[in-house]
Amino acid sequence: MKNVPRYLSALFKRNTGQNYIKYLTDVRMDAAYKLLTGTDMMTYEIAEAVGYHTVRWFVESFKKKFGMSPLEYKKKKP
Repeated sequence: MKNVPRYLSALFKRNTGQNYIKYLTDVRMDAAYKLLTGTDMMTYEIAEAVGYHTVRWFVESFKKKFGMSPLEYKKKKP
């Protein structure tokens, strides 16, 4: 059973062309982006809603994808 996660990851990559973790992060970040633009939820609420256990990790992931923190983005949006 130890090789099952590795097998599933390889199978996912073979069928989609992308790494599972990258895909999951993209899905989470897209959901976070929609919540930031469409709701008044707090950052910690959005982090939890999209599956992050810590706000810090969520903020780092968001910055990496969008080039700014969720708070910076929220202040910038029209």
